[in-house]
Amino acid sequence: YNGDDLCTKICADYSDKDLVAENYTDNLVKTAFGKNEAPTWQDFEIFLEERCIPRSRSGLREYLETIGVEEYNPLEIIKKTKGRMAEDNQWIKFEEI
Repeated sequence: YNGDDLCTKICADYSDKDLVAENYTDNLVKTAFGKNEAPTWQDFEIFLEERCIPRSRSGLREYLETIGVEEYNPLEIIKKTKGRMAEDNQWIKFEEI
C-alpha cells in the first residue's frame, strides 16, 4: 500500500517458493518490483529486506527485542512493523490463506 491505495498484490507460496504479483498502479516507484513483471522468489526476499531495518544497523539486537522478534528475519520483522519506513507512506498488509 501507499497510504490507503493498494499498489501491488503479491501471492507468495512459501512451500514452493513461487509468487505472482499484480500491480494496481502505473507509478512504478510505488509498485513492489518496479518494472519487473515476473519477479522471482529472490526478488521477493530482496523486497522484504528493503522494507525493514538493515542487518548492519547499530542496536539491531535491541530493536529486534523491542518488536518481539528473536532473530533477523525480514518476514517476521515486517509482520510486526508492516514494512513501514520513515521516508515514505508505503506499508505491507499480510493475509495468510
